[in-house]
Amino acid sequence: MPIEQFLAGRIQPPIASTAAAENGSGAGGAAEHKTILFVEDDETTVYAVSRILEAAGYEVLLAPDYREALAALESSRPIDLMLTDVRLATGTPHGFALGRMARVRRPEIRIVYVTGVAEIPESEIATALGPILTKPIEPAVLLEEISRALAAC
Repeated sequence: MPIEQFLAGRIQPPIASTAAAENGSGAGGAAEHKTILFVEDDETTVYAVSRILEAAGYEVLLAPDYREALAALESSRPIDLMLTDVRLATGTPHGFALGRMARVRRPEIRIVYVTGVAEIPESEIATALGPILTKPIEPAVLLEEISRALAAC
């Protein structure tokens, strides 16, 4: 069920996807020791996705823009994965550029992109540093992609 149904109160956040459970990264597993930097400026999406990630056992750091994301990446705090929207505030770097900046600062970081944009230039898709998920996203699919990205470490 898409995140919109979660927001409407029709579903509860999943505790762990099948893939996460198999990899030991669901609730009670390795996810409890993984930190996700979530870069998103839409408060409704931040609320929904944060609840889903926290229910799965991840620690979530929130960054509403690229500046706060870069500050977090430049800190000494452990960050295992960055989940970023592709379209950030107008006049700022987009999620793909932020992903490249993140890799300069932390070469080992895993990246997952989310977007509501229907058309993304092929050049960006070809150079993306992780999977690109299209909104609306099923919570189980989101958790599975995150688990898969973290397993690639």
